[in-house]
Amino acid sequence: MMQFNPYNVIMLLYATFTAFNLPQSPITSEEIEVKENIERMLQEIQNEKEFQLEVEETLDFYNAYEVPGAEKVDLFEEDDGKVYLPEEVICSSVDATISNNYKRQAVEY
Repeated sequence: MMQFNPYNVIMLLYATFTAFNLPQSPITSEEIEVKENIERMLQEIQNEKEFQLEVEETLDFYNAYEVPGAEKVDLFEEDDGKVYLPEEVICSSVDATISNNYKRQAVEY
């Protein structure tokens, strides 16, 4: 049987988060709720005669034996009357060294 001291856990958490140098901010209701959940969890562990840590290796909604299927997605609906032209990008640092003709050939390739 392993002894559990919640104070040790709190001090370890304090040391971890002090190292991050997080700025102080007003306490929110969500932070109070998280604190209460952690407090309840530590008290439950302390009240147990024995405790065991469990590690979840997958998300609840993920089935390790399910093979994901592929789905075809059309990004553009075909429209014979509409022509999509690429936008011309101008790079000032290399614009003088690369001709427009070379750029068009690169795009067509």
